[in-house]
Amino acid sequence: MTLDYVNFGGMRARDNRVQYSPELCFSDEEYSALKELLEKNVKVDYQIAAYDSPTPLLPILEKAKQNI
Repeated sequence: MTLDYVNFGGMRARDNRVQYSPELCFSDEEYSALKELLEKNVKVDYQIAAYDSPTPLLPILEKAKQNI
């Protein structure tokens, strides 16, 4: 199976998650899986709700990592 695109949404805060933006949180395991997708050149966006425009996820993660 080939995966070309992933759209994340609803990744809210939980006990085991790190906050990367107000509406975007990942556990260490989720973050590792996300990085693996990005390394395989899968396009990954984040979209809070269906009526919002998709936002590329990589710049959000890079900016957040600088502040963590």
